Amino acid sequence: MVSCASIPQKLSSVPIPPNYKEMGEISCTKCGFLLFGVIPIDFRGIPQKAYNCAVTTKNGDEIINATITNRWFYGVIGTGYCTQISGTVIKLKDEAETVKQNIEEIK
Repeated sequence: MVSCASIPQKLSSVPIPPNYKEMGEISCTKCGFLLFGVIPIDFRGIPQKAYNCAVTTKNGDEIINATITNRWFYGVIGTGYCTQISGTVIKLKDEAETVKQNIEEIK
């Protein structure tokens, strides 16, 4: 079996918006396979599946400071393709948290 990987690509680097809270760092990988080079198995939407996995694992809404890496491997009966997304998961604060933060900023 032979395999390759891309250089990790940083997609963004931004601070956490004030109305969001950090849920933590996460990394999630999803893969698909192309059987005999023509029959897709769980192949469609691999990057979106990796993104959804990362966000839902930490019960968040979005990812910031994301990095994406693609890798692929060749086997006797086909080729596998994987996408890994890493970053900081954030979640929109509920209204009570936002009000509390605003009151503390006023003090």
